[in-house]
Amino acid sequence: MKRYHFDSPEALTGIISQGKNNMPAYQGRLSQAEIQAIANYILERAEQNWRS
Repeated sequence: MKRYHFDSPEALTGIISQGKNNMPAYQGRLSQAEIQAIANYILERAEQNWRS
């Protein structure tokens, strides 16, 4: 995630909201709170090396 500069909440919320390449935009489908929750979840999982 660092390699592509997706290692901050702002970067992730931007990608989730606006989409990029093959990933669709979710701005019209999810609330801002839901988008923020997803970004936080991704960052937490990444900090745990994606382990359960």
